[in-house]
Amino acid sequence: MSDTAVGISQSWRRGADGDMRRRRWIVGLSVFSCGMLGGIALFQTGILKSLPDPPLRAFDANAVHGSPEAYALLGTPDALLGMASYGVTACLAGMGAEDR
Repeated sequence: MSDTAVGISQSWRRGADGDMRRRRWIVGLSVFSCGMLGGIALFQTGILKSLPDPPLRAFDANAVHGSPEAYALLGTPDALLGMASYGVTACLAGMGAEDR
């Protein structure tokens, strides 16, 4: 294993400066957002037949996430595009050691 990889591993697991804390937040929130969009993507691709709604009449997740607009950009479900975007964000935040 290279010294660079060892240094990056140590920086990520033990680094305590403000930049590392912020980068961890970016990674954590991006991964959380991917998870949330994952449920929507399961609906948009037909794996799930419906999405749960809050117990208020004004909400209709199935109508919103199943609308034609949700498939218009690049001809793919927008939740999948969102997951890709958050994944790239997490990777970019995760690149390099503490002193990059």
